[in-house]
Amino acid sequence: GKVSHGLRNSPSATVK
Repeated sequence: GKVSHGLRNSPSATVK
């Protein structure tokens, strides 16, 4: 996942 939009891709990226 990418930190750009982890909310969509990976919750572990930027779920905050």
